[in-house]
Amino acid sequence: MARKTRLTGLALAGGAVAGGLLTGCSSDDASLTYQTDYSNHQPLRVVGYPSTGSLETVQKAVWRLADGDADGLAALAVDDAHADATARNWVKAFGAAAEGDVTADFYDEGSVRQVVVLYFAKSGQTKEIEARIGEDDSWGLTLAEPDPAKATAKPTWAPPEPGGSGSRTSGIPTGGLGSPAPQRPSRDRTPNNRRAVLRITRWHPPCAPCAPPRPFTTEGPRNHEPAHAFLQACS
Repeated sequence: MARKTRLTGLALAGGAVAGGLLTGCSSDDASLTYQTDYSNHQPLRVVGYPSTGSLETVQKAVWRLADGDADGLAALAVDDAHADATARNWVKAFGAAAEGDVTADFYDEGSVRQVVVLYFAKSGQTKEIEARIGEDDSWGLTLAEPDPAKATAKPTWAPPEPGGSGSRTSGIPTGGLGSPAPQRPSRDRTPNNRRAVLRITRWHPPCAPCAPPRPFTTEGPRNHEPAHAFLQACS
């Protein structure tokens, strides 16, 4: 009986060791894949304030574009609804350009999500993308542009050169580059509007209670207007 118990203990110990080895192999495989991807592609030039998660996600996105790998790009999506169609649109529009030098401008901070503008030196194209944490707590991409026209639209709010706005949403002027800093929106306090409906005139940096969940809308502003305006005023 003692011998049987000893063998059982050894078997359990051996299983634990084997499990540890398998876990180690899995980690090593992921590291090897990343290193292989890194060495097989042009280095991504980075401007702004990326987090570890947003940087790795954007790197993988650019690599998949350069490879023409729509399936691999779709696999990075945080939501599958339009991932395949969007990935195909992006690969068709930016795949060739991604083979050359690419600069990524990371806006504001990236703790849970981050807007990034890609500058493709080879073609002169620019593309706004969003990296964020999905429901499974893993970083991925927002792929929600099944319309080719929307997928290839140039972000009109983005400066012509990376870092032109200081990689801050508050650095994006309302009337074009070099304009005065935007002002706060005004409250309409008329008697018929006691709930303080806003007359949006200018974008202002968010205060903590009403900070938006993301720096920009997907489509971006029109006529050099800021990317978003608050629908509630800071108290």
